[in-house]
Amino acid sequence: MNRRSLLCFVFSAACVFAHPGAARSETELTRLLPQDVRSAGVLKIGGPTAIAPYVFVDDKGQTKGVIVDLISAVSKKLGVGVQFNNISYSALIPALGAGRVDVGIGTFTDTPAREEQIDFVDYIKTNMVLMGRPETRAKIQSIADLCGSTGATPSGSTSEILMLGQVEKCKAEGRPRMTVLVVPTPAEAQLQVETGRAAAFVQAYGVGIGIEASNQNVVILGKPFRTEYHGAGVRKGNKQLADALMAGFKAIMDDGTYAEILKAYRLDSLALSEPVLNGATSKPLPVE
Repeated sequence: MNRRSLLCFVFSAACVFAHPGAARSETELTRLLPQDVRSAGVLKIGGPTAIAPYVFVDDKGQTKGVIVDLISAVSKKLGVGVQFNNISYSALIPALGAGRVDVGIGTFTDTPAREEQIDFVDYIKTNMVLMGRPETRAKIQSIADLCGSTGATPSGSTSEILMLGQVEKCKAEGRPRMTVLVVPTPAEAQLQVETGRAAAFVQAYGVGIGIEASNQNVVILGKPFRTEYHGAGVRKGNKQLADALMAGFKAIMDDGTYAEILKAYRLDSLALSEPVLNGATSKPLPVE
């Protein structure tokens, strides 16, 4: 990781990375975009950039990953470029509301609560996994096993909701007290586990299998759980942009680009047959 990438990662500020595939070339779908995006010729994308293989910054400072490839393919269909901004989950919804970014990405889970603030164009599904050190495998197999232990979670994530919900369950069931360390980023949640400050953290399945394959200090505990949508978030009521993204995702699904990208990252089992608008409420998936 180069110095610019490291500074962006540490401070989680809105550091900007232009994607090399950002050349502007209008298409038949360009007219679907809001006029401000058409005039700018670029989609401003925001989200965390340290969640490989979904989104990450390589040693040359380039933003890469399966979601980067998908969004770049969609933007090409829409005839605009892309500009990636490193923004933490806790700051992402405010950034969308304020217009600092057009689209929020990452392992950005569509939930009913979030749909009250923004709209989602869902384009992939996921399971959650619990992750911890190898020696905890025998003791911890699910989030319910964290009573009496400490969990770590990034602020503003669905993981935080799950962890804090389990704290209340432990209390209601009269079990040992569970504590939660809330940190700014997913990478820092993982670090809490690696250094022994926490017993486990929750991660998206696709990220989890990558971590387990590359890091001998962290493994998946138990079985995947909680099927959810990941989506591209847009400002609430921005129907024109949501419709344009729906058309863009449908186009890459129809021509095979979507399937090729997911297969390249070994995430084809998470594919959707079509994009879904606000799927958490319009077309819910079974959560367990």
